[in-house]
Amino acid sequence: MSTNLKELPAKLDAMELEVLLLLNNPLECIHKKFFNNLRSIRILDLRGTKMKALPESTIGRLTGMEELYLDWCLRLSYLPSKLTHLTRLQILNICTRHNLWKTTLWEGLSKTLRGKLALRDLVTFVGLEHLTVWIIDYSVRLLVELLTASKRLQTLKLWERGALDRLPDLRLYYFGGEDGFPTLVNFMLWQCYKLALLPKLEDGAMAWLK
Repeated sequence: MSTNLKELPAKLDAMELEVLLLLNNPLECIHKKFFNNLRSIRILDLRGTKMKALPESTIGRLTGMEELYLDWCLRLSYLPSKLTHLTRLQILNICTRHNLWKTTLWEGLSKTLRGKLALRDLVTFVGLEHLTVWIIDYSVRLLVELLTASKRLQTLKLWERGALDRLPDLRLYYFGGEDGFPTLVNFMLWQCYKLALLPKLEDGAMAWLK
C-alpha cells in the first residue's frame, strides 16, 4: 500500500512473510540482501514505484513466488535473468516505459548487460495463468513459444505500441487447442494498430474465451 516509503532496510527478518505490498511508493531501490530472509514470499507488488532494477543476487531465491506485479514501474529498465528461477509464477505483469527486451542473452552482451532477462525467457514460466507484457521496441517480435508455453494461461494482455503487425505463424500450432490456449478466458491487444490479420480459429477453439 502507499505510505510514501522511499527506502527499505538493508534486510528484513520475516521468514514467514508471504505477501509484500509496496505499490505506489516512491521506492527507488531494494538492497541486494533484502530478500535473504524472505523466502516465503508468494506475492510481491511493486506497482507504481520508482524502481530502476530488481536485486539480481537475491530475487531468484524467492522460488515460491506466485504473483509478481511490475505495472507502471516507469523507471524500470532492467530485469535480471534470475527471474526465470521463479517457476511457480502464476501472475506476471510487466509494464514500463523503458525497453526491457531489446537485447537477448545470446547476442554478445557487454559485461554490464549479461544476465538481462530476454523476452523469450518468459517461456520458462510454464505455470503462468495471467500474463501482461508491454513491448515498445519495434524490432522485437512476438514468439509463438511465448504464446503457447503455459497450458494454464487464462489471461493474456499485450501492449505492443505498433511493434506487432501479425501474430506469429501458427500453422504448426492449434491456436486455441491443446498446443495453444486451451484455458484462455481473456485475450487483450492494446495499440496493435499494425495488426491486420488474426489466425482463423477452428471450431470449438478457445471455448472459454469471453
